[in-house]
Amino acid sequence: MLEKNQAVLYKKNAAVITEIEGDKFVIKYRTAAATDTGKAAKYETVKVREKDIAALPSKNVTIEKVLAFNDEAAGAKIAEAHELLQSDE
Repeated sequence: MLEKNQAVLYKKNAAVITEIEGDKFVIKYRTAAATDTGKAAKYETVKVREKDIAALPSKNVTIEKVLAFNDEAAGAKIAEAHELLQSDE
């Protein structure tokens, strides 16, 4: 069962359920990242059906926390994996 403030995936994007309205879920996800020139990240809020999203295991998160985790933790793991692959050649 999906709950408010639960992290989900929507069209390959990390999102957070912000409201539940009957059989619809209001989610918030990032549509554009912040830029080096100072432009803020852009977010969109949409209503979706349960079949349109996939639950992630954490609860009580914000979209900013989900995206910060993806940006920092995943980037470090990818860099580490890339280095390991390069060292095997």
